[in-house]
Amino acid sequence: MNKNELQHRSKDFSHRCVKLCMVLPKTILGKHIQGQLIRSSTSVAANYRAACIAQTKAGFISKLSIVIEEVKESDYVIILDSPEVPLERSKPNKKLMAILAGILGIGLGMVLAFVREFAANSEKEEKDKMTEAKSLVRQHLSDFIPGKSK
Repeated sequence: MNKNELQHRSKDFSHRCVKLCMVLPKTILGKHIQGQLIRSSTSVAANYRAACIAQTKAGFISKLSIVIEEVKESDYVIILDSPEVPLERSKPNKKLMAILAGILGIGLGMVLAFVREFAANSEKEEKDKMTEAKSLVRQHLSDFIPGKSK
């Protein structure tokens, strides 16, 4: 394998990893893995190109060791979260949705009935208390009005 072929393969690897990242789920984990894989895979091609134009043997070895490290990291990320595409689209279970809607409707109806009953009873109690208070005031008010006797 010559230098040009390896440059082409490293560039192709980067492109394939970026395409893989585009189909990862848009969850927090998916976005994290997407960022890691894009950074490490594109670094492989960039650092290999830098190694090819290195001025010294030490510079070449340094850049090549970075390439190896980034390849290992990319491989780890790909193994960590390999995408799984479902074989067929799932459809909503209409029967289950209808049953759940019925149960929720009945439950909500019961709650509303209890709230209405509570409101009606508390309003009736409020009226009864007000009537009792008025009669007490009338009884005791007669004690303070001159000319009225018991």
